[in-house]
Amino acid sequence: EYRLFLEAGGYENDAYWQTAEARRWRDAPLPFEQSYMARYFAYLKENEAQILRQLSDWERRGVYSPAQIEVLREGLRARADDLRAEWERLEAQKRAAHGRAARPWLWGDEEMQVENGPVVGVTWYEACAYAAWLEATLRALGRLPAGWQIRLPTEAEWERAARYLPPHPIPPAPLSLSPGERERGMWPWGSRWHPDCANTLEGRVMRPSPVGAFPRGDSAAGLWDMAGNVWEWCLDAYDSQAYRNRPNGVFSPEVQDGDLRLLRSGTWNNNRNNARCAYRNRNEPDNFNTNNGFRLVCVTSSSLPAGNAGRGNLLCRGIGGWPGRPPPAPFGRANTQPARGLGSLPAAGAAVVLGLGLQDFISPT
Repeated sequence: EYRLFLEAGGYENDAYWQTAEARRWRDAPLPFEQSYMARYFAYLKENEAQILRQLSDWERRGVYSPAQIEVLREGLRARADDLRAEWERLEAQKRAAHGRAARPWLWGDEEMQVENGPVVGVTWYEACAYAAWLEATLRALGRLPAGWQIRLPTEAEWERAARYLPPHPIPPAPLSLSPGERERGMWPWGSRWHPDCANTLEGRVMRPSPVGAFPRGDSAAGLWDMAGNVWEWCLDAYDSQAYRNRPNGVFSPEVQDGDLRLLRSGTWNNNRNNARCAYRNRNEPDNFNTNNGFRLVCVTSSSLPAGNAGRGNLLCRGIGGWPGRPPPAPFGRANTQPARGLGSLPAAGAAVVLGLGLQDFISPT
């Protein structure tokens, strides 16, 4: 559905780029010195000796593939001028001739932008703009009830969706783990690793996969791809002591310019350790890569001000890309039976986890 955002002029409409920082990134490329690539290069140089000592061990333990190890070696050998030229080339692939951002990185690349797959090559700013556009679109269509909004999930909401074990789990998809194999654990399906449950480095797919290609790994709440495939941007700024400083995962909505943002889920080119439900990744909001994507939530507008994120207020019901699994009314296709064990949509303080499921809202029944 990201194509619909492009076709609707999503990059041109200021209403979807809701902060000065987001509009600044959209309107012109950052100087190389302020880019995430420059910061990454500085990190490599500062830690070069330590990284070189660990490369062989990382390869032996399967943390990185041999090809990835070579990329790291090349990064350590690179010169600043080479990286500057590479940065300008990458930025040009995202931007129009006048310099404004116009598309995800590698848009149209059939290997990385997979049909029915997660969009990749998007920054945190683009993910937020898409959410604002989707909310405005659904509201104009009369498909978004009053008092509900669409945004990126907080990391507490994301983790609850991945680990939540409802009293009566949604019936598993075909080829999924049996109910007896499911338990609250390290990964969405439990604490035993299954290489056919997620698109991670172990499977050597080495590219994003279509949504739902690993149905054995769907979560007990019925959500696909909560482990592996692509990293998913979260709303929060990164705080290394978040769970200590914010009891129960309560979200701090004050995201400042320059803050690192959270990513969850793991990805196709990282190993199973990074796909754990508790693994916390972070990056600069202007970062874009072949393994960065996002997922959205539909929430009551009171969910953040009430400070309840991650305290039992998440209605774990997937919507986007669910053939044969209609979303709960009043969203999209009629559904007279509420999701088993989840009930109907509450009036306040809840969140529904979405894929990128505009079609589920607007397709005829």
